[in-house]
Amino acid sequence: NEFPIPNDQNDLGTLDFDIGHSSQGEVMVFVEPGWYVSDEAMTGVTNTSPSFFSASEFSVEMVAGLKDLFRVGGLTLRDRVLAFLELIVDRLTVREIVVEQTPPPFHDDALVGEGIVPAGAAEVLVPNDNVKETSKIFVTFTTDIGSRSFFVAEKREGEGFLVRLSSPVAKDVTFDWWIIQVENLGNVQDAEGKEESE
Repeated sequence: NEFPIPNDQNDLGTLDFDIGHSSQGEVMVFVEPGWYVSDEAMTGVTNTSPSFFSASEFSVEMVAGLKDLFRVGGLTLRDRVLAFLELIVDRLTVREIVVEQTPPPFHDDALVGEGIVPAGAAEVLVPNDNVKETSKIFVTFTTDIGSRSFFVAEKREGEGFLVRLSSPVAKDVTFDWWIIQVENLGNVQDAEGKEESE
């Protein structure tokens, strides 16, 4: 397993650990002010500066402390995949975006999927309880619709969205859709700044 850790250059390194096993060598453990670390993980630590522990000192109790840190932060780590409920960043650069079709927490529907406009119809309601007034909904038809135009005619909060074509279709046509949620985090950031200044 690997656990990302910061260094003095604000780069990310990795901390390799094998639960329940020891080996020769040393492991660098960073403890930052403001982190919650259980008492077990603090064994042998006398200050908050980077400390060195031999492999024998990096015990099962310390690994349990790291798992405790993950739990308090709402993090899970499995097969080199780090999962958490929510992340707020100013800028994110990635090589690939993978959208999971599993519904998000507290919802029954996914944020990506497919739909069909049946023959003889010019519109269809896509049921989805994720829809909000502020949602951005992107639709791409995967069947030829000729010269017809189309658009998202309605957003029904908590119910779904309506895709409408400029005229009825002679046969079933399919489309893909993707819902992106838009939130104004300005109020949250202003509140956090106010708390720090008090």
